Amino acid sequence: MSEAFFCFFREAFQATLEIENSENDPLENVQVEIVIRQVGTGSVSTSLFSLGNATTSGDISASSGRHGDLGWFLPQDGKGSLEWLFVPYSEAAPEMDTLYDVGGQVSEVWVSSG
Repeated sequence: MSEAFFCFFREAFQATLEIENSENDPLENVQVEIVIRQVGTGSVSTSLFSLGNATTSGDISASSGRHGDLGWFLPQDGKGSLEWLFVPYSEAAPEMDTLYDVGGQVSEVWVSSG
């Protein structure tokens, strides 16, 4: 009788979005929608990953003091970045290696200071 041991690995990865505001007014309520698509089929597969809360660096901060609930704030001439940790669920690659593209959409509400 022989025994076989199998080991499956799921690798977490990080994604960073850098934002620079070169305008004379702040960016308020910056919204980020992350979309993960399977390479080859293009099918949206975001639900196959656990996305951690974004961490910030630089001048970017949560709007209204709540961590991302109402978007992000970047002052005039500010620079900042948001970073997320992605952990795939087992369904992301149940039988073989599967490739994904990470992208998304950024929107903001521009508020004039005058």
